[in-house]
Amino acid sequence: MTLPSHARIVVIGGGIIGCSTAYHLARDHRAEVLLLEQGRLTSGSTWHAAGLVGQLRSSAGVTRVLKYSVDLYKGLAAETGLETGWKMTGCLRLATNADRWTEYRRLATTAKSFGMEMHLVDPAEVKRGIDDNGGPENIILARYAPDPSYAGKSLAQLYAELPVTHATLTMGPHCGDTIKYGVVDELVARFKAMHANGESVTGQKIVEVLTVNGVRFTTEDGTWGLIRASSNKPQLVVVAESPVSKARMCAMYRYLKDLLDADARIGAWDQTMDATCQNCH
Repeated sequence: MTLPSHARIVVIGGGIIGCSTAYHLARDHRAEVLLLEQGRLTSGSTWHAAGLVGQLRSSAGVTRVLKYSVDLYKGLAAETGLETGWKMTGCLRLATNADRWTEYRRLATTAKSFGMEMHLVDPAEVKRGIDDNGGPENIILARYAPDPSYAGKSLAQLYAELPVTHATLTMGPHCGDTIKYGVVDELVARFKAMHANGESVTGQKIVEVLTVNGVRFTTEDGTWGLIRASSNKPQLVVVAESPVSKARMCAMYRYLKDLLDADARIGAWDQTMDATCQNCH
């Protein structure tokens, strides 16, 4: 890519702050913005974030920013045409002492002022929800659940409704720092073409390909494989998961391992699922 000779605004660093700054300047002010990143976008410390976005903080100002962020993330896929993987859920907070309980009561007031839904639940409900045989006497639960499908359900019910999944370890085959991003780019192009052509993996068609920070492709039964470049090691990161069975997870693992082992640029794996999947068919 050829850099422009000049720009009205230059943002240095393509992490979450740099990308957000450039996005808002371009969207809200129609500014001419150039963003410079020495590696890959979000490949530094931003990548290490868990991807969880809470909305309530002790500061009203920070809460306002987080509420705006959630509203923004909700609409990014429709605005950009790129799937972000955003999922709207609730969260559970436990208070085990009086000071924490006081803090949560204050948060409940803040939540109400911002039109957010938050419930303060007594210890009896916590015991019923976590364990029908009873639980610790000193737990007070502050429950924040914006999704109405959670209403009236105990924690035990919500846990029982979680889907059963079969997942591999997070594996890291060696791939040099100077080439790993290029290798991933080739894999992104490969799976996008396979998806467009209606091709199959492990006997099932690819129905979705996400290309945010690598490639994650999903087959008809929900089984998926992920390959991306490690942000801080000369490795790729490889994961396979299936909501169907261990056999389907192993089939995806074997596909990914055979694919990568066939590439001379990729070396030894730090760990594998070979023993686990040895007799899995």
